[in-house]
Amino acid sequence: MKRKKAAGLLTTASGRNFMYQPEEGDSEQEALRESDGEDAEDHGEDAANALREDSAEEDSADARGEDGADTNEEDIKSTNEKADDILRFLKSTQEIYFYDGASKDDADSAVSVEASQELFQHLEAHSMSPSDVRLVHHMKTLLLVRDTESLQHALERLPACCAMSPDHARVLSAFFNYWVTHILPEKHSEQIGASKKSQHLARKYKKANM
Repeated sequence: MKRKKAAGLLTTASGRNFMYQPEEGDSEQEALRESDGEDAEDHGEDAANALREDSAEEDSADARGEDGADTNEEDIKSTNEKADDILRFLKSTQEIYFYDGASKDDADSAVSVEASQELFQHLEAHSMSPSDVRLVHHMKTLLLVRDTESLQHALERLPACCAMSPDHARVLSAFFNYWVTHILPEKHSEQIGASKKSQHLARKYKKANM
């Protein structure tokens, strides 16, 4: 060392410079790291968007499920109300039917108290098929508007269209036919008689005031 100094070879400090000097390769690696970071951010945004879409679809499905449940409850309530209405109608008809002796006159109908009671129990327990309930309620509507032709056609198709037992279908046919052949004609005659009586009273009142 002393010899080198004397020769003038070590005029400055010979220590190495340890300060980091980036090279070209390092710049490329840094660019790659930045690119990887951007890709990771993009993937994160895509994943977040996908989660939001899935959540929105689940919310929509839940809403549809709630709407479907509400609709189903309304359908059940409507069917049960119709079943209760049919039950009241049939019980009233049964009282007249057996009291009038129509069951004895119409031996072909073979309506028994047991079969009618079984039918009533199904209606009361709301265990009758909803399609059968709608069908019978429609026949009752036809009866109320006195569309006997359509009612007879529906009664003819009843055994093939309903899911109830043949005995229960036979009870319904007998009760509806009883309305068509006995009750409606009597009501019509009463209306005609009441109309004639009113006309007679009107004529007498007119003569008395002449």
